[in-house]
Amino acid sequence: MGIQVQGNTGVIAEVDGTTFRALRTVNRPLDHGALGHYRIQSQTGTLAAALAAGSGTAGHVYAFRWGDASRFAVITKMKTRFLPLTPFTSATLTDHTSFDAFIVRSYTASHAGGTALTPTGNNAKMRTNMGTSLATDIRISTTTALTAGTHTFDAFPFAQSIRKGNRVNPAAATEETIQPTTDGMEMDFDMGGGDHPIVLAQNEGFVIRNRTVWPAAGTGILTVQCAWAEVTSF
Repeated sequence: MGIQVQGNTGVIAEVDGTTFRALRTVNRPLDHGALGHYRIQSQTGTLAAALAAGSGTAGHVYAFRWGDASRFAVITKMKTRFLPLTPFTSATLTDHTSFDAFIVRSYTASHAGGTALTPTGNNAKMRTNMGTSLATDIRISTTTALTAGTHTFDAFPFAQSIRKGNRVNPAAATEETIQPTTDGMEMDFDMGGGDHPIVLAQNEGFVIRNRTVWPAAGTGILTVQCAWAEVTSF
């Protein structure tokens, strides 16, 4: 049996016969129209020791800015992983390698420095016939924090990671490897299951920043994966 919806032609959905009477559906990505879906995997350089603690202006390692006035960026996935390279020197197990992700609003000037990731042409498209991304600015740190843009942070992060990486035990002068319970952030919005994604309107974005100041020794690399759709309405 077919089901039709007012204003649409043809069969919109199908229901099984008398045995199960189950509705048959096929899940699809967000309808992007003339816009598109995009994904970028990126990584920092070797983040140097003594990385500043995160604040409204310091410790920013990744920034995504949306400035379009009439379209929206729907963040469908955000994932990070941190790899310690040289041991962190500390006598206590503090969260030296932890990061927070915040939504920022009133975003009127982009971050600077680092590596620019803003897609051009066919870059980052999930299909060639999609439109070139309208993202205003995307960037990730190299070896130091980004120069902050102009924006207002939400009071609380929407994602957070804690990793106690490799460190040196000063008393024993030996290196210890601390296995993390959580070494990254992973936001994979299941819209089919009822999750609401992050929807960025004009002059909104998100920033990943370091949480606590790093010790005088200790380095590492942060990887960030971001996927989003660009749509005219949501």
